[in-house]
Parts: sequence; C-alpha cells; structure tokens
Amino acid sequence: MMGLVNEVIEKTTTLGLVDFLPVLRWVDFRSKRKAMDMYRKIKLTWGSIIQERRSSKGSDHESRSDSQDFLDIVLADSSFSEDQIGNALMELLIGATDSTTITTVWLMVELIRNQEILSRVREEIAQTVTGDKPSESLLSQCHYFQACIKETLRLHVPAPLLVPHRATETCKVNNYVIPKDSMILVNAWGIARDPDYWNDATVFKPDRFLDAKIGFRGTHFEYLPFGTGLRMCPGSTVAFKNIQMLVGSLLHYFDWSLPGGEALTAIDMNEKYVTTLKKEEPLLLIPKLRYKN
Repeated sequence: MMGLVNEVIEKTTTLGLVDFLPVLRWVDFRSKRKAMDMYRKIKLTWGSIIQERRSSKGSDHESRSDSQDFLDIVLADSSFSEDQIGNALMELLIGATDSTTITTVWLMVELIRNQEILSRVREEIAQTVTGDKPSESLLSQCHYFQACIKETLRLHVPAPLLVPHRATETCKVNNYVIPKDSMILVNAWGIARDPDYWNDATVFKPDRFLDAKIGFRGTHFEYLPFGTGLRMCPGSTVAFKNIQMLVGSLLHYFDWSLPGGEALTAIDMNEKYVTTLKKEEPLLLIPKLRYKN
C-alpha cells in the first residue's frame, strides 16, 4: 500500500509540458493515460480491501466496537458507494502518511544532530513517564518535547507551498492584480525562515516556542505548517499527536547511532521537493534498547 501511495504522489506531481502550456491540455494524452492507470490501480486496491472487510462482517473483529476503524464505520452507512468510500480513504491515506512521515524523520534528524536538546527531551520524558509506558496524555505534558515538534514543523515545513488555491475572480491585493483562475501558492517555507519574524531563523531552537503563544492552528501567519482558514489541514491535531507518540516512544525505549560509528553531525541534510519537502536520502539509524524489561 505504501508503494502505491508513493507512486500516486510521484506521478501526480511530475511536471509536464501541459503545466507550462495549458493550451495543450486537450492533447496531453500521456498525462491522461497515467491518470487513468493510477485510478484503476487505486480502485482495484481499495476494492479488494473493502470487499474483504465486508466479508468479515459478523466476525469477532466486527463485533468489538473498540477495534473498529474508519473503514468499519463508513461501511456501516449504506448510503456511501464503493467509489466514494475508496476515494475518501485514499485522500486520508495520502494526506496523512507522507507529511507525518516527513516530519517524524526531520524531528529525529534534528534531535540526533543536537545531542544537548535530545538529552533534555529524554530527561523530560523520563520525569513525566516515571516507569509507565509513554501515552498520549503523559507526552502531552512534555512541553519542551512539544516545542521540538513545533520547531521541526517550522524549519522543515512538510508542504512548503501549502495546498494550491485558485482565484475565483479577479482581485487586487497590495496593489498586485491577481487574474481570475490564477493558481495561488503561499510560500510557507519562506515565511517560516524570515529573519524579520524569527531570530536565528535557520537554526533549530525549540526554546523559541516555550514562551511564545504561537500555535499551529493557523492563527499566527508567521507560522503556517498546516495552512490556515477553512481549508487548513483538518488532521493537524491528529498528526501532531501521532508524531508526539511515535517519536516519544522511539526516544524513550532506544538509543540511536549512525551506521559505521559516523559522527552524529554527519547526517546528510539535503532535501528533495515534490509537493512535500522530504529528506533526499533515507535516514539510517541503529537502535539500541535502553531497557532490558
């Protein structure tokens, strides 16, 4: 499934001649064929998953309300067609998987490269968890750790240009005329590194979020990792909690080192942009269990 998701992202974001010459969109048969091929793959994949889940109705999994997931709930509503269910699930998967994974990787990179910050995070988690397993409620009390996540979202905005918008009518903004049907992109990456708003803008400094009342819900325009307004990312809170839980557990249970005993500062920081800004080379780390039990 992850292979399909990555293929969707790669093929739907590759630029072609039609992107620069829209007049050719009517003869851009290659792009149309790619789109249709992807649609068929998606439909077949989700179709088999949906049918398998429907056939398991009445099983122990289906009868336990605490084990039901989004698909179980949607299938319980007979008003949705299979195509509608498949499209909704694909949007959720693409929208959540890539951006959350990217932020998780960059957070680990920044913590590994900044050992003093990592030690401070671990100490905070250890004092909060106190022998228990990390949980959402406990990790939400780790304010410095949360500041590290926020700083990662600032320095490595998952979607640097956010989601493209379209001007529904010609308008003027700050004496700039924006013609109707223009594509509107917001350079959230540039805003998040603007020295007019951020001291040491290119440096990983989680402390900047400890006293500041800046959140990620789109009410502070110098910090828009999830966008703003009615069309900001609807899963921002879930994404933040998932990253918090995943990385918090990885730091609590394991020590991490680079292969071959390389210096921790030797991590390659090159980026690759598609629609999201990911690490160009995969992050390779070696885990070592911190607790025997």
